[in-house]
Amino acid sequence: MNEFLIILKFYLYISEELFYQLTLLEFHNFGFIHLSIPAPIRELIIFALESCDHEEFEDLKSNEEIAQVNFFFKKKKVLLIRNQ
Repeated sequence: MNEFLIILKFYLYISEELFYQLTLLEFHNFGFIHLSIPAPIRELIIFALESCDHEEFEDLKSNEEIAQVNFFFKKKKVLLIRNQ
């Protein structure tokens, strides 16, 4: 009977640890969207710029120019990461 209780406690501990690890894994994927077709980054940047209200600033460049600069820097970072 004593061995049974030890095995039962071990089983409960392992089950608890398993669910804890699964929860951490799911929390890590929280907010992650899987796209079947990759979204064009430049268009997503333009969409984000159009959704915010920056029309009141006259000295800003156009959304296309800002998107082009952002895309260039993101592409540059990808190349730096791949070279490491």
